[in-house]
Amino acid sequence: PGAPAIDAPIKDGWLLGQLGDRFQVLAIGLQVDPVDEVEVLHIDPSASPEFTARYLGDQPCAIYLLRPDQHIAARWLEYNPKAIENALKTAIGKG
Repeated sequence: PGAPAIDAPIKDGWLLGQLGDRFQVLAIGLQVDPVDEVEVLHIDPSASPEFTARYLGDQPCAIYLLRPDQHIAARWLEYNPKAIENALKTAIGKG
């Protein structure tokens, strides 16, 4: 958390081309429901070797909350909607 998102190739181009100017949840290998009108980007964990290395490492799946400035607000290895909501509230100063 706090680090900038690192670009990597994905199926439809490049990750950073899909991000920006809003909070987003990056769901890699997991099905995630929308949270408080935050856009969810579902990405196949095998999108590219570079993407897998940068965002999964040795894990089979992950969830990231990304800030509008393309920095990582939080990361999880399991889907927990309440944790995402709490991290979003913290990121916008309401938590």
